[in-house]
Amino acid sequence: MAEFDFVSADAIEQLFLSGQGGNRITAIGLMRAKPDLAKLSPLTEVIRRSRSNFEQWHALRVCVELVRRGTSAAQQEEIRAAIAAAGANGTLRGSTDSGSGSRR
Repeated sequence: MAEFDFVSADAIEQLFLSGQGGNRITAIGLMRAKPDLAKLSPLTEVIRRSRSNFEQWHALRVCVELVRRGTSAAQQEEIRAAIAAAGANGTLRGSTDSGSGSRR
């Protein structure tokens, strides 16, 4: 899907904002396939309040790729703050977690 020309950053964000679980993970998958279309706000939302470990893990992977490609200090701080919030509220899982199970 990410290879189609009609996919845009705004369309991916709207897919995420629909709130449906399948749409959320599809949007994250599209951002993972095309990081240049990623918007940080949905990703940090997932990191802070993910619906599953799987969703959070993929959002974190997109953030890693964004940092590798070059992000501003403000964007890096936004990612750090989301990770800190997830750690504080107990939703950030450690390296021993498989990343594929649900927390609920």
